[in-house]
Amino acid sequence: MSGLENLSPAQIKQLQRVFYAVDRDEDNYITSDDVNKTLRSLGAKDATTEAPSYLSTDVVGTQLSDRGLDATSFLTMMGNHIGVLSDPRKLLDAFESFDERDEGFVDVETVHEILAGDQEAIDKLLVPAYLDRTRKRFEYRKFVAMLGMCPCEELA
Repeated sequence: MSGLENLSPAQIKQLQRVFYAVDRDEDNYITSDDVNKTLRSLGAKDATTEAPSYLSTDVVGTQLSDRGLDATSFLTMMGNHIGVLSDPRKLLDAFESFDERDEGFVDVETVHEILAGDQEAIDKLLVPAYLDRTRKRFEYRKFVAMLGMCPCEELA
């Protein structure tokens, strides 16, 4: 089964926007340099060493072309990852059960506890794009919205 089959038309449209936002040089391929620049713009401190890991064979699921990751490969990859989280309401409900004030945030320490020390999963979730300014709270509604799983207005 192709990862694209796991995506709704709305998700595909959202992920296409993400692809073109990351494709900084507008060559229709995402390269390590594109990811590096995107991570830096999101406040990542070690973007240069972090960027290649986002395009590794383990993440992408296949060998990249010499030019990088094209849009179809990106959508397929994301479909494979998102397919596991096909019900956004369940994911939101899970996070909301830890959000006592209903603010859309979960303490970073709580995320560490939930993921039981799975450092790889922790590193993928706790990136600057999903953290507040203090870097002590994870903005889970933004995370779910960025997955392209549902429109932002449904998350408030």
